[in-house]
Amino acid sequence: MGRVSVLGCGWFGLPMAASLVKRGHEVTGSVRTGSKLSKLESCGIEPVIINLDEELDFIEQKHFLDCETLIISIPPTTGIAKSHFEQVKEFLLQVNDNSIKIIYISSTSVYVDNNNLVTEKNIEIPVKGNGAILRQTENYIRENFSNSVVLRFGGLIGPDRNPAKYFAGRKNIPGGKNPVNLVHLDDCMQICNILIEEKFIPGIYNVCSPEHPTRAEFYTHSAEVLQLEKPEFQNTFTPHKIVSPELLLKTFNYTFKFNSPMQMI
Repeated sequence: MGRVSVLGCGWFGLPMAASLVKRGHEVTGSVRTGSKLSKLESCGIEPVIINLDEELDFIEQKHFLDCETLIISIPPTTGIAKSHFEQVKEFLLQVNDNSIKIIYISSTSVYVDNNNLVTEKNIEIPVKGNGAILRQTENYIRENFSNSVVLRFGGLIGPDRNPAKYFAGRKNIPGGKNPVNLVHLDDCMQICNILIEEKFIPGIYNVCSPEHPTRAEFYTHSAEVLQLEKPEFQNTFTPHKIVSPELLLKTFNYTFKFNSPMQMI
């Protein structure tokens, strides 16, 4: 199987890289500091240090880019010298092999809260948060690398990552009627597996479970399952959106492992 490089072995990148190793791929993964190198090695991942906020080691980067597929999984970070867009652009300037398949992990935060359904065709850019910088980075990749896929992940749920904990016991929370847009780590990884091993179709895809229970329904259910104090929501709407995964479902004939966030807990 072809070599895969994972830029950013964090909450998503590390289990993704480890899963690919188990599936028989040669995998190189990057971390920003040396403290995490042993963790990657223990998973069978060839580790490299790549800190995009510093001057890059050309030889190290050239080796890292000697791959069939490149997964970019580095979320925007505040308080650093270079913007996320500048970091990714400078890194990708070293890609001179048009055959490399690029998978860029983005987020549904690129959509404004329009109180309606959003699809990949929605072009309005949010003013606040990381949405604008992610959209700028997406556009650069899609315009300059035709062999690329952008995956817009919904809110992520998986091991040690359950947002229900942040609402446990809270009272009078607004927006109880808002729909949630969530996706489980297992589905995120499986979609990447399909792209790498089966069918790579360039484009932009929303990765979000098809069902959208309300915040009140989901977080109350999660608290019950986790035996936490139930939160109390106002029976109101606040600005929101409903993220549609329809293009992903049709293009790849995909069936979500977790069709509803209610199954993820």
